[in-house]
Amino acid sequence: MGTVRVFYSSENVSYSGLITRAKAGQDYEPISSSVDFADGQTEKTIQVRLYDDAAPESDELVLVELTKVILVFHPVIQPG
Repeated sequence: MGTVRVFYSSENVSYSGLITRAKAGQDYEPISSSVDFADGQTEKTIQVRLYDDAAPESDELVLVELTKVILVFHPVIQPG
């Protein structure tokens, strides 16, 4: 198939639910970047830097949204 680039962001992700949402800039460092998946790859790891503070808090949720996917390399197969 080729190489696929997946763009992601932790900013402006909408969520409504029962779990408290972590605050960007206060609880974690916001991210916005991309990762490339080579042909056959199915997993990638992204890093989210968490900020620790002394405030007692319940569990919080950090959401990362996949914003766009593009094909960045598609091998040309010559008929043989």
